Amino acid sequence: MANRKSNKIPIIASLLLVSVVGGSVMGAYVLTTPQAQHVPPALRRVAKADAKEPRDHERRVVPHISNKGGTNFATADIKFPPGVDHRVYLVNDFLGQLYGKGLGNPDAKAIGIDVRDGTAYLDFNRAFDQSTGTMDEGTILNGILLALGQYTDIDQVQFEVEGKPMESLGNIDLTVPQPVLRPGQAPVSTSGMAP
Repeated sequence: MANRKSNKIPIIASLLLVSVVGGSVMGAYVLTTPQAQHVPPALRRVAKADAKEPRDHERRVVPHISNKGGTNFATADIKFPPGVDHRVYLVNDFLGQLYGKGLGNPDAKAIGIDVRDGTAYLDFNRAFDQSTGTMDEGTILNGILLALGQYTDIDQVQFEVEGKPMESLGNIDLTVPQPVLRPGQAPVSTSGMAP
């Protein structure tokens, strides 16, 4: 009986060694195949150190309505409320300033944002969809385009009302995406925006 037990130990050790070597070879093969090098980002594991939680304080450029009309821009530390999309918060803060200066509807709000392939689909409630004069239209659009232009994943903004593309606030055709304004870039007149 002692003979049978002693014969099994080398066999078990050999099988374990073969499985470890085989697993290593298989792993190396899988990692070096071209298909393994092109794993879509959505399927990759995110290391804990790489995962970024939104901070409640960020230094951001904030659009402000000037007393003479038009939009001024200042950098400020913003404390974002928990659970609020920072981009939507900045747009709604700007809309609140607009109303404080007598522009727009006090009930107008951005209700969501979806960024795909560089385009931000910015959704507003129905109260935002009202005509304004050319000067006011430029002020409104420039403020929103700069608020979102500081996010590097956004190149253009599609204005929507309740999930459908807006037509216009006045002169600008908003059925097509509008290019964002980057920090330091001068606001454009409404004639310089997408037709």
